[in-house]
Amino acid sequence: MGARSTPTSPNFAFLQPHDGLLVALGAQAERYFADDPSTSLIKLRQFAEVLARRVAANVGLYTSSDETQLDLLHRLRDAGVLTTEVRSIFHELRRLGNAATHDARGTHSDALAALRLGRSFGAPKTWSPGPFIPPSDPADESRALATELERLRKELSDAKLSAEAARAAAEEEARRRLSIEERARRDAEDREVWQGLAEEAERKLNTALTAAQAQAAAKPPELLHALTALAAEAGENLDLDEAE
Repeated sequence: MGARSTPTSPNFAFLQPHDGLLVALGAQAERYFADDPSTSLIKLRQFAEVLARRVAANVGLYTSSDETQLDLLHRLRDAGVLTTEVRSIFHELRRLGNAATHDARGTHSDALAALRLGRSFGAPKTWSPGPFIPPSDPADESRALATELERLRKELSDAKLSAEAARAAAEEEARRRLSIEERARRDAEDREVWQGLAEEAERKLNTALTAAQAQAAAKPPELLHALTALAAEAGENLDLDEAE
């Protein structure tokens, strides 16, 4: 059996050139959405934490991974790096993730909203990663299969099919069930791959943040001010509706 290719993320793959850990966490949030929305929210909270640390390092404000997300967001706010809208997104992902972590709370509606928020952080005005793609719900496939199987059973009964035809229909039903099981197995393998990628990227993250912080600290103050202004400007380009 050949090696499996790295699974892709429909909504976060565009971040791969910038940070593989962000892609891995976003992909895990997508994959846990259907079966475990609480875990999906936890992954999105981690996504926001990594992103905030990246922002801090790029403008010379990173200290260490021991700093809480709340304290870091306050420092970024005080430095003028984050707009009100971006701060709201960070805090909402933090709030939902904390509820999922400490109280095992989180609905599919919460997880879907958080996925959209996690992907909405500002991008340059001249570029867009494309529309948000809702994660698939395996339950939909199961319901569709159950409907189709019931239709086949009714045809068997109404038409009084021959034993051979009935056997063929039973084989088709078994094949369809196997297809569902195979997809579930592949999804599980994909989750395992993403978990490994996330762990590897996490090991590299602090080194990268420290390097970015050192580079930022070596830049002239006026350049850091310009970077801060650019970060704030990016936060003004969010594509959210009024409810979000």
